Amino acid sequence: MKTFRVALLASVCFVGTAMAQEMKIDLGKLPPEVAAQLLKAEQDRKASEKEKGTVPLAVPTTVEQAAEYAKFGDQIAKGVAATAKGLSIEANEFVKTPVGWWTFIFIFWYFLGAKLWHIVGGILFWIASTAMIWKSLRTFHMPRKVLVSENGKEKKYEYQVFNFKSQDAKTASAVMHFITFAVATLVSLILVF
Repeated sequence: MKTFRVALLASVCFVGTAMAQEMKIDLGKLPPEVAAQLLKAEQDRKASEKEKGTVPLAVPTTVEQAAEYAKFGDQIAKGVAATAKGLSIEANEFVKTPVGWWTFIFIFWYFLGAKLWHIVGGILFWIASTAMIWKSLRTFHMPRKVLVSENGKEKKYEYQVFNFKSQDAKTASAVMHFITFAVATLVSLILVF
């Protein structure tokens, strides 16, 4: 499972430029029933885009939204199955091949690629901002071990805290750390959802 996650992450990183590309299929080389299924799936997708205005990419919060995501999954499965059928092999065997992986990734990217970048970007922003806030909080509000004296092999350490000029300054610093963390979390949530 870990290998699958690493492979999926690596493939998503490598196909970052695929967002602006289109997948072209020569329908003349496919059997007529497969070509008809592909055309119908594309027409259904375009009809749902026109009906909603845009493709819904938010995290499902209602039963209707969850049903729309199920519809996306069905469309992805139909696309992979139609491609596999056009190549005269079973879908499970097709997905195991390198070409099958790339086809699945491109179809998946076509339906959910933009939202994937929002999720990854939001998570990375939250991790980076939280790490900086944590470092600042440790510097100003948590005791740290400081070398006081060294006598040969014997070293003497003390725990010291940052010396604020007043208790008000210390309180203001703690409040600002909290507010900064809350804003970073809110921005990350907006990016993700």
